[in-house]
Amino acid sequence: MILKGNQRAGGDDLATHLMNELDNELVEVAQVRGTVADHLHGAFAEYEAHAAGTRNSLSVNPSAPISREQYYTAIDRIEQRLGLSGQARAVVFHVKHGREHCHVVWSRIDTAKMRAVQLSHDRQKLRSLARELAQEFGLPLPEGLAEDRGTKRTKKNDMTQSEKAQADETGITPGQRRAEITEAFRQSDSAEAFRAALQEKGYVLAHGDKRGHVVVDRFGKVHSLARQIDGVRTRELKKKLASIDGKLGSVDEAKAAVTRREAAANSRIRQRVTKRMSELSAQLAGRHAVRRRKLDGRAQEVATEQAAERMALHAAHKSEADKPFARAAGAIFALLDRVPGFVL
Repeated sequence: MILKGNQRAGGDDLATHLMNELDNELVEVAQVRGTVADHLHGAFAEYEAHAAGTRNSLSVNPSAPISREQYYTAIDRIEQRLGLSGQARAVVFHVKHGREHCHVVWSRIDTAKMRAVQLSHDRQKLRSLARELAQEFGLPLPEGLAEDRGTKRTKKNDMTQSEKAQADETGITPGQRRAEITEAFRQSDSAEAFRAALQEKGYVLAHGDKRGHVVVDRFGKVHSLARQIDGVRTRELKKKLASIDGKLGSVDEAKAAVTRREAAANSRIRQRVTKRMSELSAQLAGRHAVRRRKLDGRAQEVATEQAAERMALHAAHKSEADKPFARAAGAIFALLDRVPGFVL
């Protein structure tokens, strides 16, 4: 059992890829949940309406055939483990080279809170879950998963309790954060360029109370800048940032700037969601109007057919009544009605 997940954008391209019948012997859209649209392109468009780049896709590739019930057991367990329970999702089955596997795409936007569900340590969780499911379903494990090397893999990146709590809350590990900030530092040829690069990645540079220069992330967490850049000494860092020292605000000011920026971003998300949902509602109303016109047209056709049949039946009855035998019988019955007390 191999569980491979990733976060990705490009909903239209992803839908086209999953519906690719050229590379797969069979493509089956088994489930589309939590969206107005009941097809992949429409559902993924709704995901994008909520916010860009907030989809999480995952493939379930068992080492031996399993039942659909087992597939859905695995899918439900995965979304529970990743904190995606109840999120909109689509399930697509592929058969390639005679082997069946499954793709699942979730929207990460929590529409009640209008923010993305944070995924933390998802790879480790999926590796652990793959071993559990393989044992439960009686499947052999690939060599890489058969041996649990998780402690050896993470030994070089041990986190403090504070860092672990932040990673669990934000979904960003210290290693990921250091890589982003180090990349921004290496690619910037000036202090102002470095400051701008940090802003693009969601960080605000500020003066710390005791830690010199700090960065405040999009979640309002404060980090010592010197500890976030690999291979750079504090003296070298201060020298590079000397030209903008007077322009940097305090930590409180940086947090306020982050709050304003996130509020603006959430407002834009809400506007996009409202606009997209209005568009989808209008499209749905248009499709309903087309179907209603067809039904109304058919109802009119049925009414016309029934009126024609009634006219034809009335004409047939009148034709029968006008025949000689019918007239004579009618006269006799009329005479009997006028003769009182006539008893045979």
